[in-house]
Order: sequence, then C-alpha cells, then structure tokens
Amino acid sequence: MKVEWSQIPGLKLIQTEKHYDERGFLQVLYDLNDRDKNTPLDEVFFKRLLLVESKRGIIRGIHRARKNIDEIKLVTCLSGRVREVIVDLRRESPKFGDPAVIFLDTSA
Repeated sequence: MKVEWSQIPGLKLIQTEKHYDERGFLQVLYDLNDRDKNTPLDEVFFKRLLLVESKRGIIRGIHRARKNIDEIKLVTCLSGRVREVIVDLRRESPKFGDPAVIFLDTSA
C-alpha cells in the first residue's frame, strides 16, 4: 500500500496493489486486519459504502460532510479514468477554498 498526502490537510491518496493471474486481478481496497499494520485507515469503520457509475463526461455535484461530523470517502476507479476534484470547505483550514485534482485510472 502506497500513501501520498495532498496539499489539503487530511486528504490522502492510497494506492493498493493489484495481483494479476490468468483469470484477471485481485485488489484489496480495504481490510480491517490491516489496522495492525498502522495503515491510514486504522480507525475506519464504514457505515455506508456506495458504488456509483457515471457515463463519460458527467460532472457530479459537490458533497460535503455535515457540520462537526467527520466523514471518510473512499473513491476508486473500476473502469476508464476519473478526474476527482476535492475542495477544502472548512473555513478554519489554511487551505480553505483550495482545490486538489486527482486523476484515478485502472492502470496498475
């Protein structure tokens, strides 16, 4: 697992490995047992997981966590390429209003 920090505090890009064989590949996106390895998701317990498919060229709206509620979003790309734009909307943050642009794709 490779972890990169972005310019927005608290935003991490986590790259997991794909394991290929003649059938295709296996990629572990989240494993509760990895908590012991001190991964960035060591305190995560997902309450809801969503899978969204968007057609080419679609732009989805801004979603933000409710006030005083921490929210963790796991975003991945299953097919093609995705441009994910994250804007820091925390008024107290030194990076308030700053965007981070991350490209996700299916390459290994």
